[in-house]
Amino acid sequence: HANIGTTGRKSNTAGLLSRYGDRLCHVHVSDNKGKSDDHLAIGAGTIDWKRELKTLKTSGYDGTITLETFYGDAELVRYSLTKVREMWASL
Repeated sequence: HANIGTTGRKSNTAGLLSRYGDRLCHVHVSDNKGKSDDHLAIGAGTIDWKRELKTLKTSGYDGTITLETFYGDAELVRYSLTKVREMWASL
């Protein structure tokens, strides 16, 4: 389990994904603003999702992705799903 960008310091998530991405079978994602695990819609926080997804994809990851947006707004979930699909397809 890795919380990207919640430590208040620069993380090595890209390095970990590059090294172990082909061994993963599932990831769950949500955005945050760098201080806590906010579970925001993708794009609503400060995580560079294009970079993180590119690293995951180029590592050979071929598993599933669960969106963890906890605000009860179905439109935000649809938005997050669209964003992740668009970014993944563009890589």
